[in-house]
Amino acid sequence: MNYSIYATCIITFFCIIAYYRRMSLFSPLVINCMCWYVTFTPGMFFSNVYYPIKDNMFIYWLIWFFILNTLFILLHPSNQLIKSSIAKKREIKIPYQYGVFLLCGVLLYRTWIVGSTGPEHFLLNLRLGAIGLEGFQQLGIITRFYPLIFVLFTFEIMFNKKNNKIKMISLWCWMILYAIATMGKYSVLIPVLTWIVCKGLSNELDFRKLIKVVIITVILMFIMQIMRSGDSSAGNINILKILSVYTYSPFVALGYLNFDTHFGFGTHVFRFLYAVGYYLGLSPAPINLISGYVEVPILTNTYTVLYPFVSDFSSVGVSFFAVVYGIIFGGLYRLGAYRSPFYIILYVVLISYLFTQFFGEGIFSVLSANIQMTLCLLFLFFISRRVKLND
Repeated sequence: MNYSIYATCIITFFCIIAYYRRMSLFSPLVINCMCWYVTFTPGMFFSNVYYPIKDNMFIYWLIWFFILNTLFILLHPSNQLIKSSIAKKREIKIPYQYGVFLLCGVLLYRTWIVGSTGPEHFLLNLRLGAIGLEGFQQLGIITRFYPLIFVLFTFEIMFNKKNNKIKMISLWCWMILYAIATMGKYSVLIPVLTWIVCKGLSNELDFRKLIKVVIITVILMFIMQIMRSGDSSAGNINILKILSVYTYSPFVALGYLNFDTHFGFGTHVFRFLYAVGYYLGLSPAPINLISGYVEVPILTNTYTVLYPFVSDFSSVGVSFFAVVYGIIFGGLYRLGAYRSPFYIILYVVLISYLFTQFFGEGIFSVLSANIQMTLCLLFLFFISRRVKLND
């Protein structure tokens, strides 16, 4: 049974609802649908390359998808209110761009050290160091600035003004250098996705420009994969088939995992609490974020957003945390319309987790970083000021 066809039909049904309710392309419902299109569209063409999707995993997905979309429909505000909220621009008067350029210099230096001192070639050293593999140097304390820089990056794009050009250049330099330093496709996707959503919500992005940006981003991610692997023959491989490894195989692999329950209660979902407990000497070490590989038959070690919830709590966890995800993203989008632009910016800061559900879970797995970004955004709103119409 080709579940990809059924899933695509269900996703299309919700897209029709979004169309008739005139929802923005960047609303939670539409982004949720786009995310799973990215998974199941390759599945319709390359399902014969992989093992079949397990029945129970497709049922888990149905539960997750329907609960999320139901909440997104119920919480959806009008597009005009979102635009009005974003129009309440704010500005940071502090000339922080000089500090960001300084941090870029430090990041560039650490990139050279990590890349040139490992046992592999330069770019692979960077990637293996980024994932913390033993025997490879890491970027170090400079990565601690990422939450603040990324929130600044989002803030400045959303409240774009002519006089913040130098600040934007400094922030783009950091994001590009960070993507190179970690050699991660996710590090390429996040700033581009953030820019797309900010410009889209502000009604400053036409469809043709969107398509161009998406194509260029996919090509850049593919080139990064080839460069860090050092495989000169990779260019002869079907790029669509390669993309299916990152978009479709995680969902397939979810059904072929051996879910060990001896680690303890909620070890994946409550990893942050285990990390704090371990630091205080009260609990065992938190589970590693880098999972083991599974053959489907192609090797993969990512298992979609459903993995921690299925692993820790089965169908109950999928249902409960679908409600949590729905309230977080649907609630932020609604509060951004009726309350303050703070919420819509926080929505954009976290939106990559909604779009990359086909790859992994982000809200709870890196909860510490999400708390830091939320606090940084609160700080930026505290030090910024509202821009008057005649400014």
